[in-house]
Amino acid sequence: MNGSIRDDAADDHQQQAISLIEMRTDQKPGMSTRRGLIRAGLKASPVILTLASRPVLAWQCKTPSAHASANLSNHAQQTWPDSCTATSTSWSNKCTGVGSAKDACGATLSWPTGVTKNTQCNTLMGSGSSSSITTKLASGTGFEKTLITSMLNVLTGRVPGQCVTSQNIKDMWFAGNAGTGYQPSAGISWSKQNTVDFLHNNWVATVSQFGGNPPTA
Repeated sequence: MNGSIRDDAADDHQQQAISLIEMRTDQKPGMSTRRGLIRAGLKASPVILTLASRPVLAWQCKTPSAHASANLSNHAQQTWPDSCTATSTSWSNKCTGVGSAKDACGATLSWPTGVTKNTQCNTLMGSGSSSSITTKLASGTGFEKTLITSMLNVLTGRVPGQCVTSQNIKDMWFAGNAGTGYQPSAGISWSKQNTVDFLHNNWVATVSQFGGNPPTA
């Protein structure tokens, strides 16, 4: 009988977690896919239940090293209110003046100090192409768009420094372009796609919209 009681309590906890996350994701457009994946994940993996107990109005953010080690209990894991980051499409619209240039919470984008639509990539990112960010945000690769967008989101305070810093982004950019592989921790090397996956799945940046599969690097 005690086993039955424990099972019932676990089921109640799981359902509460699912309801909590569904309530959270219903507050944002385009979140049905993410909600569905989380629902499926909760039933398959009890470790996600610990994430569901975090503040409702916050997403989880894992540092590159914590993400690489897949350690969900890592103390470097951070939260921040909502996910008011912007996509590459929105930042590209900011450059061209065409279309919506707002973040996920509807706030109009403003340039970070010292950055304009004419800023060169190597100036913003510390290395690489001399093309303008306008050019790369419009026609660059998924890797280029995601990394530049990540930098802009970090510099405008949309991502906490405890999670990802501008130097992290610069290092990812340099390693990806050099073909050496970014090393989030000793003995682990990320490809361009690994880097894009991390930034997309942690809501730091993406090309068109969050949820679903990460963009191709």
